[in-house]
Amino acid sequence: MKANESRVHILQLNDYCLENILKYLEMEDHLSFAETCHYFRDVFNRWASSFYYIHIVLMAEISKHDFKLLSLVYKNVKTLCVDVDDLMHSLNKHYGNERKYYFRQFCKLIIGMQQLQSLKLWEFNCKKRQYAQNIIKMAGSLHQLQQLEIFAHTYFAECGNISRVLRPFKQLEILTLDVNLSSKELRRSCHSMPHLRQLSLTSRVDSSTLKDVIKDSPQLEELSFYLKPKAKTLYCFQKPKACSSEILQSLAYSHVSLVSLDIRHIISDLNEAKLLATISSLKILTCRFSNADCVHWLRQLSLLEELRISLLETIVDMTEIYLDLIGTCTRLRFLRIFDLHICENFAIQVSKVLEECVHRRPLELIIYGDRDSTIMRTSKDIDSSHLIYSRMNARELIKCFNTHL
Repeated sequence: MKANESRVHILQLNDYCLENILKYLEMEDHLSFAETCHYFRDVFNRWASSFYYIHIVLMAEISKHDFKLLSLVYKNVKTLCVDVDDLMHSLNKHYGNERKYYFRQFCKLIIGMQQLQSLKLWEFNCKKRQYAQNIIKMAGSLHQLQQLEIFAHTYFAECGNISRVLRPFKQLEILTLDVNLSSKELRRSCHSMPHLRQLSLTSRVDSSTLKDVIKDSPQLEELSFYLKPKAKTLYCFQKPKACSSEILQSLAYSHVSLVSLDIRHIISDLNEAKLLATISSLKILTCRFSNADCVHWLRQLSLLEELRISLLETIVDMTEIYLDLIGTCTRLRFLRIFDLHICENFAIQVSKVLEECVHRRPLELIIYGDRDSTIMRTSKDIDSSHLIYSRMNARELIKCFNTHL
């Protein structure tokens, strides 16, 4: 043992070594936790509970050992992520005609997860949509559950009243929905969640009653929503079905102290930009504009720390407005800009503005523009103590326009 080693590592195992050992010894089919002595189960449970956080992911290829392990540690699970399609495929593969019985056993395990705090479900096969709702119903009895995320097929709502399924989650603090949900069902669901802090909605959710949801959620801190267009026209001419100014007005004049806001539609109305600027508590903002004058109002958000902005359908040089925004919002530490007409020496100008600011943290700047190659060649002249500069990667670019991320 070396002198600098403080611990003796008797046995170190990775995630798959136990399965490989069993296959090597030809014992894989002879191992059964059901026949394990009660003393070993008690020891294993005490050992599992010693971990601060137990995270279970049931995705892709799910083996029998995964199910057996879950049956032992289910009382200590705090986060559960389930791809329902993969789950049913694995149950059908391992248990055949008995898959429904083992699915019911799986649901019973969920009822016993008394420490479960976060549940995430993915389900896109419409033929198996009833299984996802059964899992949600079982989790409705877990009063300590704080986070629920559902990503499902558009036909998910045909199985029944979604608001009735979500109503038991009264202690929920974080809710993410990517399902076909009407505005009435959205309001009914959120009305029963007085502790809701974070709400994220994709384009599949009708957000026309969101202003009423805001009134019913006094503790709301983070909001992400998308307003559906009135008709399927060209992207640049689409108008929201609901008036986004009503939603922004509710946020500006309600008792909600919103910290993070992601508006997933294009703002072109100057009055909407003014209302957005009155939400003085904002620290994180993601928005899209088609009117250059709207960006100027963001300088009123003095507490802003992170800003992701996309400027579309305009050919105006926004350099001076961007620089004024950076100089005014002194707490800004992250800025992502999508602007095809941004000037090639923009990063150097930002660096000069930051040099004039005393005791300011470095700003992380990410840009996507028409002159990306030229912009990157100028990055060598930037002082990294003031500015951390890079181009937008593919994932960040997709997030600018994808309403499901």
